[in-house]
Amino acid sequence: MAQIIYQLTKAPLPKEEWLTAKYLINTSFIGEVAEFVSDTPITVRRTFINHLLLGREKVFSRDGDKIQILPGGKKEYFERRYKLFKEKVANLSLEDFCDGYETFVLRETLSSKFSFYVYTANRALKPLDEFMRDVVEGSEYYIGGIVDYDC
Repeated sequence: MAQIIYQLTKAPLPKEEWLTAKYLINTSFIGEVAEFVSDTPITVRRTFINHLLLGREKVFSRDGDKIQILPGGKKEYFERRYKLFKEKVANLSLEDFCDGYETFVLRETLSSKFSFYVYTANRALKPLDEFMRDVVEGSEYYIGGIVDYDC
């Protein structure tokens, strides 16, 4: 399944410093999460940015390559999965808890390991869910390079 890695920084970067697939080739990301990574053609970049924002109008605002985390955006981002997580835990039996698949589903509900990722200025690569838990509402980020991966 194809997914996307977004480079987000506090200040705009020159294109020469944008994330490319070569930055990820010799990392544990390949093998643990992704089978391979590839550079996103500039012609597809806008489409991939739209994928990040799709259905998240109450989470992000966008001005060109700059996005802002809106007030209330964190709760809006997590609300649906929070309810789903509570429901899954409430219905979890001991047998389910012992089952590797059911615990995998719970972990994925908390933080999806096989979805969008963010590559930060300090070269940290983290799932979008983890990134969103760390952001301060009102913060602005600039979108740099975009890399797609297959898992």
